[in-house]
Amino acid sequence: NERLEVELEKNLDEIARRDAAKIFKACDGIGTDEAALMNVLTGRTKPQIERIDKFYQDMFGKTVEEQVLEELSGDFETFMLTLMRDQCEADCYALNKAMEGAGTDELLITTILLNRSRYKVMEIRKRYQELFDRDLIEHVESEVSGDYERFLVRILKGLKRSSKKINWNVANNRAVHLWNAGEAQ
Repeated sequence: NERLEVELEKNLDEIARRDAAKIFKACDGIGTDEAALMNVLTGRTKPQIERIDKFYQDMFGKTVEEQVLEELSGDFETFMLTLMRDQCEADCYALNKAMEGAGTDELLITTILLNRSRYKVMEIRKRYQELFDRDLIEHVESEVSGDYERFLVRILKGLKRSSKKINWNVANNRAVHLWNAGEAQ
């Protein structure tokens, strides 16, 4: 059994080493073979990507993330980086990107914050401070205003209502009432 574990680790290391070489080849020279890069990273779990990254650093002197940042841009870069980061870190980077530069991607901010539990939102706030040396609430307050600002701040402070028990009869009655008041007219 121990021998099988050792053999498995050697095989996993060899796969990671080959994947690191594929990533390098996809990024080497002029242009980037985005399909090759995507084939490697989308076909691996986060622990496998971490193993690949270890070999990439040993073989090429930089992280896979550093290489991706040099090679890609835009939404594709964001997508590829998200594959390499844990959920909390990916959320932090997405929130930061939604608020950097001119304009604010309100849909992205709302989507992230409404789809995370209170616990995860608190974790995001803490990690955001660590990554960007900036309070997430203060950043949000500097980007948006009015009711939307108050709404986001409530969520970020953990004041989002969350009921584990949904009364489907009440929800259905409200939906019917809203339908009759609007679309049904």
